[in-house]
Amino acid sequence: MFYRQMNLQTGHKASYMEINFNFIKICLISIIMLSACTTAPKYQGPVVTIWDNATQLSTTKAYYYQLVAMDGHHVTTSSETARKRMFVLGNELVPIPIAHNIPLHSTLLTIGGYRYNALYNALNIFGLGDTIYDIKGKILVNLDATKSYVVNGKHTNDYSLIWLEENKTGIIVSPIISQGNISARQLSDFRQEKIRKWKQNVLQQKIKQKQQSKLLDEAIVFIENQGCEQNSKTNNTKIYNTAVILFKNKKYNDSLRCFLKISNTSDTPHDKYKYLSMIYDVGLGVEEDPEKSAYWYDKYKEIDMNLKMQSN
Repeated sequence: MFYRQMNLQTGHKASYMEINFNFIKICLISIIMLSACTTAPKYQGPVVTIWDNATQLSTTKAYYYQLVAMDGHHVTTSSETARKRMFVLGNELVPIPIAHNIPLHSTLLTIGGYRYNALYNALNIFGLGDTIYDIKGKILVNLDATKSYVVNGKHTNDYSLIWLEENKTGIIVSPIISQGNISARQLSDFRQEKIRKWKQNVLQQKIKQKQQSKLLDEAIVFIENQGCEQNSKTNNTKIYNTAVILFKNKKYNDSLRCFLKISNTSDTPHDKYKYLSMIYDVGLGVEEDPEKSAYWYDKYKEIDMNLKMQSN
């Protein structure tokens, strides 16, 4: 009766009620559509981990390369998680890629590259904007349980690429989905360049490990020859470098002796006080001592502040 009276008195109020009712219907339909495609079905068996990937462009924008669906079933994406987090907390965008555990057997994955704009998505509380991808496609993969993987890609003014690669090595393990002006030869060269960089990184790591092993051997010989007990000032730099190497290789007792030996010297980096503070704070090779830790940290901060003031 109330609504009928309003309709007789003014058609404007009646149309307003109709608009509200239509809006409610749209909202309900949107909720039903989203609830029908939010998660993949439960799976019992061996799984492998695939990470989304994100690059922050500004406080409100980020570019996401992410897993969108598995065997046709939508999965929660990192950009959706970011939108919900910002909608609730209201803080600036901090893109945090999430991990997906998917079946180990051959699986059809949908991956997509998406430019996330927080200002736009804040208005879209139902997340429909996440369906608008710059690039999107399906890949059939058969992955290794001993490895983890990450969705990665490249976006330029001329073209967009997206693929799946090994998390540790960066080697591409899927077809490269492309869009825009790029040739098959360029895609092949791009894949080979990723392999070349991986091999180069492996070689560099081997060289670095060999150098570190050599430095540790030299530090141990220096300690065995009572190097930290020598009184010659010319050895202070050598003592400091030895102490740092020993600390990084978890030989804390020997490291502590060397740092204490040069604690009153002015010709060695003041970082030695920070190392001493950490040793006593956590109890690395010695009992925890908060007072000593605070003492050495105060010395570090005092010198550090003076150096910053001088540089200004």
